[in-house]
Amino acid sequence: MGVILPEMRNRMKVEQEIRELQRTTNMLIPSGTFNKCVRKVINEYTTKLFRIEKDANLALQQAAESFLVSLFQEAEMMARHCKRVTILEKDMLLAMRLKSI
Repeated sequence: MGVILPEMRNRMKVEQEIRELQRTTNMLIPSGTFNKCVRKVINEYTTKLFRIEKDANLALQQAAESFLVSLFQEAEMMARHCKRVTILEKDMLLAMRLKSI
């Protein structure tokens, strides 16, 4: 068997981590951080005090993570189409344009 180069070892490690993350159903964004972000966005639009139920926050977080995962998947397809491994800003912009954001 041949020698495994450090680049191949890193790629294998990253691919293994991706497979593990795809198998889990855990949230990737910490809930405290996400809740602060939601409160900040709400405060930018209104001066009223809003209370958000735990289930509503969870639903928002699930929707946001699902959206971000699909956005990164599309950006990754753009990078692969250009025969690159790294996602560039232009890949993200094109993916966002195709999603009409």
